[in-house]
Amino acid sequence: MVASDAFMATRPKTILLNTLTSLRGQPKMLTALFKVLFRKKSKPAPSFLDEFVRRHRIEFYWPGKNSVEGSDLGEFSYLVGGLTGGQVRSLKDFRYVADQKALIEASIADDIKKDVLWESERFYCCREIAEGNVQQLQKIVHSIAGYVRLCDQLGIGVQPGEVGSTMTYVVT
Repeated sequence: MVASDAFMATRPKTILLNTLTSLRGQPKMLTALFKVLFRKKSKPAPSFLDEFVRRHRIEFYWPGKNSVEGSDLGEFSYLVGGLTGGQVRSLKDFRYVADQKALIEASIADDIKKDVLWESERFYCCREIAEGNVQQLQKIVHSIAGYVRLCDQLGIGVQPGEVGSTMTYVVT
């Protein structure tokens, strides 16, 4: 251990405060430091939440890059936006998707009744492909809504690291 390491181990808060005061003009760096140093401690997810996540193949890669039911959510933004007339543009915010579940499902039901689906009309693909994508979107929305409902029952954040919840769990 180097002398400076020994000093850091004995007086980390003093060093931290001195470092932070020297970084006053760099708010992004301060924000990043605070997020790393003062984040909530993660605890293992309850087994039934972990099982739900595994069964519905919910994976959090990094903020904004998630996968549900084995599908990258970014690949369905065009479809959910087109079906809802732009009212829901993305599936990244799980809580918003769960709140808009009724609208999304009604839009899907209306689209399935048509002779030519929205995606077929827009992108000139066959009905089978468009219908498969719409059904996959329906499974994704159902899984997201179930996950949000379960997290609300447990009183935990929906997205990993979500601020404002009583506890933050990391699902592995």
